Amino acid sequence: MQGEHTGKVVNLSFDHQLPTFTFEDNFLDWYERWLDEVISGKLSNRESGWFGHTVAGSEKQLLEKFFISDCEEYKYHCLEALLHQANISSKTYKILEN
Repeated sequence: MQGEHTGKVVNLSFDHQLPTFTFEDNFLDWYERWLDEVISGKLSNRESGWFGHTVAGSEKQLLEKFFISDCEEYKYHCLEALLHQANISSKTYKILEN
């Protein structure tokens, strides 16, 4: 409707958790990400539940987003998204370790 979350997809929980908003800025971006993940086969391999609860991006993109952001909560979400990657390179492990 109006406000900072206008146009975003909201994830509602049936166990009375607070709603969460997607990281994409609008429905079209969210939908394109969903299509990309369905086509690539990544969506069916997710262990953590349904699509849209993590920041999108490759390992490299997530690291870039992590280091660019000034927001601690967003940095946390970038790290969380890295955990959902099928493989993490040893280089990324070293970067995160430091």
